[in-house]
Amino acid sequence: AAPNATFTTNAGTLNCGPFVLRANATGNNVVNVEWDFGDGSRATGINVNHTFVRMGDYTVTAKAYNAQGCTNTSSQVVRVSESPLATFNPSITEICGTTGNASFSNQTTYGGTDVVIYKWWVNGVLVSNQRDLTHHFVVPNGASLPYQFKIKLEASNMVGCTSSQEKILQFNPFSTAIFSV
Repeated sequence: AAPNATFTTNAGTLNCGPFVLRANATGNNVVNVEWDFGDGSRATGINVNHTFVRMGDYTVTAKAYNAQGCTNTSSQVVRVSESPLATFNPSITEICGTTGNASFSNQTTYGGTDVVIYKWWVNGVLVSNQRDLTHHFVVPNGASLPYQFKIKLEASNMVGCTSSQEKILQFNPFSTAIFSV
């Protein structure tokens, strides 16, 4: 009897790139499978992983073999969406004292055509949904210097593909001048 070339994957209706596909041959009477991922890449084995780095619709084909060398094939389409690549530049990375302002220039790149949603976090607290961030920082009472704020930019497209970048803004003590007369 010919092998049954059915397979399962971890792919959903839409997958955020880069997407690591895990495919598992589930058919009966199968001893080996040749995989074609639809992007020029191939693999061999019952269970395989493959990373799709570009957005697109890919037809993944499994060619199953039984012990007698008979074959059967089946295919599934995997849809991959591009994720925004969150990145930003701070106007300053260190401030002397316990208060100060800093600006963060959003440099996020995205090849998709839908809207990108931004979230700015300071020490885990959402502070803005704007593209760029200007923020007034105050070191908490009782905290010792140097003190670090963690600033994180999260960028998401309309289907939920998200990336983030985090940077540190450090508040340092003023230097002490020592004079002798």
